[in-house]
Amino acid sequence: MALTNSRYDMVQASVTIDPKDKQGYPDILSVDFTNFYYTEPPYIVEPDTRLQEKPYIYASAYYGAAAYEDIILNINGVLHTSLLFDKTEIKFPTVADVNKFMVKTVQ
Repeated sequence: MALTNSRYDMVQASVTIDPKDKQGYPDILSVDFTNFYYTEPPYIVEPDTRLQEKPYIYASAYYGAAAYEDIILNINGVLHTSLLFDKTEIKFPTVADVNKFMVKTVQ
């Protein structure tokens, strides 16, 4: 078995349709974040060991939900937390920017 770059290499991408609003929300694994754009200034932090070991704490503190952890890392081009220190800063986009991008991605 070949080594993988991240835990996501072994997961199949999918698109989920919300049963209530019938909107499509792509699985984080199926989204290409290289085209992400900021319409509002992001919150910027310097990588540290706390962010590397527990990125969900930062996501929970900033967004109120730990689920944004993977989105933050992918937007910043961090495919695995071991690669976090390759970056000089980590940008936390606003919830509005994330939502706009995700909805546009599935259209």
